[in-house]
Amino acid sequence: MKFLPISAMCQTLATIGATYNAMQKNITRPAIRSAALELIKQHGPKATDFARQRAMTLGATGSSPDHDTALLVLSAVEELSANPNKGEPN
Repeated sequence: MKFLPISAMCQTLATIGATYNAMQKNITRPAIRSAALELIKQHGPKATDFARQRAMTLGATGSSPDHDTALLVLSAVEELSANPNKGEPN
C-alpha cells in the first residue's frame, strides 16, 4: 500500500473543504477555472506564486470562505500550469 506524504494529504483535505464551501457559495468550476486562466494570463509563470500568496494571506486573516476559494483557484492554476492544453476550449 502506498501512502501520500503529509503535505499532499493536507492539500487534498484543504481542497475537499474548499470545494464544499465553494459549492455552498454557488461558486462554479467554470468560474474557478476562469479565474485561474486570468491569473495565468496576467502573471505568466509567476501565477502560481501569486495565487499561493493570496491563499496564504486570506488564510492568515481567518476569512474561511475566501480562503477556500483562493485554494481552489490555486489548485486550478497549478493544474493548468502543469497541463497547458487544459486551458484551451474543447
